[in-house]
Order: sequence, then structure tokens, then C-alpha cells
Amino acid sequence: MGISTYGSRILQRIGVSNDSDAYRRISRTYWGLKSVRGSRYYSQFGEDAALTSLLPHDSGFYVDVGAGHATQGSNTYSLYRKGWHGVLIEPIAENVAACRILRPRDRVVQALCGNENTSVPFYEFASWQLSTTSPDVVQRLSGEGHVPVRESTLPMVKLADLEISASPRSPSLLAVDVEGGEMGVLDGNDWETFLPAVVCIEQWDSPLVSSSPVSERLISLGYSLYNFVGNSGIWLHRDSRYGR
Repeated sequence: MGISTYGSRILQRIGVSNDSDAYRRISRTYWGLKSVRGSRYYSQFGEDAALTSLLPHDSGFYVDVGAGHATQGSNTYSLYRKGWHGVLIEPIAENVAACRILRPRDRVVQALCGNENTSVPFYEFASWQLSTTSPDVVQRLSGEGHVPVRESTLPMVKLADLEISASPRSPSLLAVDVEGGEMGVLDGNDWETFLPAVVCIEQWDSPLVSSSPVSERLISLGYSLYNFVGNSGIWLHRDSRYGR
């Protein structure tokens, strides 16, 4: 998502093209500040509207993996504004900087997230929402005309190593948006310690249509599908007190 047509023209006049790093930084700042003013929901497809309805509490704890920008497209910023706090895991430096400025109650971890402590290739796209660690996703996106703007090697952390905890009977959420790395995130968690009431996870293969490794794993952990919004499955744990 870019800034307005008028704004783009102004930037082009001073030599800032739409495919430049400077434009992407300005666009992130523009939409971040714009979304703070008077908005109630921020997710790309309305996931946060479903989440705040399911979890109406004034305080709670979330872990947002692949958090993206602090506000723009965020699945957890509505909860933050209600009084929640948590951990944001995000690899892209500009997004991390925005998160640290606009969400001071949150702990921000600049890293990838998976099932091992290592460093792995990360493919960043101009639309950061497409950025991924998966070569298969890169190949698919290339066929759609999207080419990475940079490739780097970044550290990966496991959820199990972040000293986080939650019970399904508490207002708690795990949000995952990692473009193909979902199973790695789930495999890297200690479900005995961090078992949130709700999991919101991107699933390009709709769980309403067919099963998948992500769906099977969540079902085995005691979750059932509560809603499917945009490309995200919203899963509720059987021991949760919510959404009944």
C-alpha cells in the first residue's frame, strides 16, 4: 500500500521514485500515523474486528509473529489500544523501529521465528507483507510478477526460548503471519507453557475447504476453528471461556 496519488507525485518531483527504499520508509510512516488517527480496526482483512469481539477484555497478552508495521495491517494494534501488551516478532528493520516508537508497552524482537536457533535466508519484497523465508513462496510470487528487493541472512528464534506463558482460560492470543513458515513457528513453541486461548494464523488453504498440517496440529492441541477471516483462521481452545 502506497501513499496518495498526490503525495506520490510530490515525492517523484523531488526524486523519490515509487520503487525506492525512501518511498517505502515514507509510506510506512504515513500509513502508521494515518491509522492512529480515529481508527478502530487496522488488520488487512478485518481479523482484529473478529478478535476484539471474541476477546473484549481491557487487558490481555499476545504474541504477534510476523508483526509487520506497528499499526498498518496489524492484527494486534486494536488490542494494544484497549490496554493489552505482548511480544512482537518482526525481521524488517523499518517495521521494528515503528513498533518500538508507537508501541512502547510491547517487547519487540527483531528476528525470524521458527523451530530452531539458527540464521536463515530471508527474502524481502517491496510489499513487506509478502516477505518470506520460503524459496517455494518466492518462486510462486515471482510467477505473479513479484521479485525480492533484497536477500539477507537473519537470526531465527523459537517461541519456546522467549520466556512467555499463557493459559487458555486467560485472555491471550498467538497471531502468526509468516508467509509459508507457519509450521516452523508452531513446532518451535512449548505448548505446555504457552497455550493461548486463541490462535490467529494465516492459512492460504482455507480450513473450511480442506485439512492442512496447520489445521491438524491445532486440532491435536485442543483448538477448533472459530472463524475464517480473509486468509486467517481464528482458532479457539476447548478450555477457553470465550466465544461460547
